[in-house]
Amino acid sequence: MRLGVRIRMVVPGRIVRHLTFGGLRVQRRDAARLLFVSIANRGNVTVQLRGRVTALLLRRGQQLTRLSLYARRALHPGARAVVALRYSGRVRGPVTAEVRVRLGPGFHVVERRYRIRL
Repeated sequence: MRLGVRIRMVVPGRIVRHLTFGGLRVQRRDAARLLFVSIANRGNVTVQLRGRVTALLLRRGQQLTRLSLYARRALHPGARAVVALRYSGRVRGPVTAEVRVRLGPGFHVVERRYRIRL
């Protein structure tokens, strides 16, 4: 049997929500493409990534599709993670991937653009 206890701590100090993006890598698997994005939490609070990470694939400024992360994942302070976004559409060739993370209501959206080839 495994037992888990949640603890919520209130400590003095400023809350800092700060995410940074690393590189993006595209890998082909069967008929789909996987976009692997590196994300680092530079803040001092845990950030929930589920439902908050999206990527837009753009060509000449026009949106082709929107990809979402559905895996259940939390990013703890000081941690890094590589998240995978699956694309199985027909578009090939050079596109711009705009990756966004919403930190929550009332907070800014962290985003970065990558030039990639599908």
